Amino acid sequence: EWEFGVRGAWVLAPTRHGAHNWEGTGMRSSLSALEALGRLTAHGWFDFVAADPSRVVYAGHSMGGHGAWHIATHFPDKALAVQTAAGWIRKEYYGD
Repeated sequence: EWEFGVRGAWVLAPTRHGAHNWEGTGMRSSLSALEALGRLTAHGWFDFVAADPSRVVYAGHSMGGHGAWHIATHFPDKALAVQTAAGWIRKEYYGD
């Protein structure tokens, strides 16, 4: 039997809008998507475990890694862990 993902976990993969925009709209849309997933799954409409927006593993690669760092450092109370691959900390240090 093949199972996609990890039992008891959800994957939410939002994207950001515009260059270097995890600091503004990208962060807000990601957090909104996370809260919406929590609300949608809380009602038991799905045969899955409910998503818990207060227990998040942030992950990303490159610009997504930057987003993971940025959101996790601004909302550490929600972060269980952060995993980045080639994620940069500050946009000022990233070369375009």
